Amino acid sequence: MSLVVAIQGANGSGKTTLVRGLLEKFGVEEEYTDNKGKVWAYKLKCKQPLYVIGRYEKAACGGCDSFKDFAKFIPKAVRTLASRGNVIFESVCWSTMPGRSIELVKKLPQHHFIFCLLNPPWEVVVHRVQKRRLDKGNLKPLDPEKSIRGKYDYIPKTHARFAKEGLDARVLPWQNPLPNLLFMLENLGAIPPEGDYQ
Repeated sequence: MSLVVAIQGANGSGKTTLVRGLLEKFGVEEEYTDNKGKVWAYKLKCKQPLYVIGRYEKAACGGCDSFKDFAKFIPKAVRTLASRGNVIFESVCWSTMPGRSIELVKKLPQHHFIFCLLNPPWEVVVHRVQKRRLDKGNLKPLDPEKSIRGKYDYIPKTHARFAKEGLDARVLPWQNPLPNLLFMLENLGAIPPEGDYQ
């Protein structure tokens, strides 16, 4: 049995920052690339096999949202890598598709799925998205009610649905969530105790 952790949250919730922190904590042992040479997953330097699905070369956004057909790609990638070890991934778009998550859990009952929600206050999310746009040189006005609000309101509802379905649904503190994620992974045996990572 492998552990599969799906980090949920709207734009600006801190998903990419969290997973990047994990990549920096352990370091990358191996990159998995497609036939065009683009990275789609990383194997971390850890005693127990630990994989991160997504792309993290860009400065701001990362995760699985850059994959063209992420709805088909994520289940395939999870199935492939979970047969080798523990898996972590994050995606805004996948976070809005609870039906596909539930279907994936049912298709892979041998694995332990955990859905971890990052849900900062609305003002924090808007500030982060605005800053990201400005850092990219995008000076166009942002209408957060139109571009972010729908997902921001909907994703916690999908998380609540997972809990009702009897799935392992947890909330990570949005401020400095990395220590809490590491503590959870350690308690579940997915990573060795602090100081014994490699």
